[in-house]
Amino acid sequence: HESSYCQGIAHDSGNAYWVFDGLNNDIVKYDFKEDHGPGADYHGDAEVFRYSEVIVAKDPNNKVVSHMIMDKSTGWLYVVDYGNQRVFRMDTNTGSLGGTPSYGPFEPLATYRHMVGYTWENVVTTGLIEPAGIDIIEDRMIVSDYSTGEIIIYDIATMPAVELGRIATPAEGLMGVKIGPEGNIWYTDYDGNKVYK
Repeated sequence: HESSYCQGIAHDSGNAYWVFDGLNNDIVKYDFKEDHGPGADYHGDAEVFRYSEVIVAKDPNNKVVSHMIMDKSTGWLYVVDYGNQRVFRMDTNTGSLGGTPSYGPFEPLATYRHMVGYTWENVVTTGLIEPAGIDIIEDRMIVSDYSTGEIIIYDIATMPAVELGRIATPAEGLMGVKIGPEGNIWYTDYDGNKVYK
């Protein structure tokens, strides 16, 4: 309820998730605490933290997504920022509590606050037209570009990331990408109504 026009989601740990709030142009962390069962909507014990220091922008046509992925080994959250044609990352181990957001809340919550003073940095700022999907494995990152139909591979051992190459796909509307456990890349073709490996 606190992240209208949600564009992407990434699991943190337990019942905690990160989302891209396309209405308010920021990133939000939800920690739902206890699992209240399928379909349950009680969030009275939940903690919600709004990260507004990095301004993000969704697709103004509300079509192309802005996915994100959590590197659980480091705590860095990698975010595709469609509207700013970039990828950035936030160190989720940093920051401190700020004030109460003016947007919402629209349900009872245990905590609803801004986070301030967190560490973030740009990962990719050039070469992307309509970035959409993202995944990481060790020191590699892949990003899909809806406009070109390419999957772009980066070395993220140093920042900013170094582009290593591009994979052309037959997708009409390339969006979500995922590196499977066997090393294959899976991706969705929104306009073609297909999933490829």
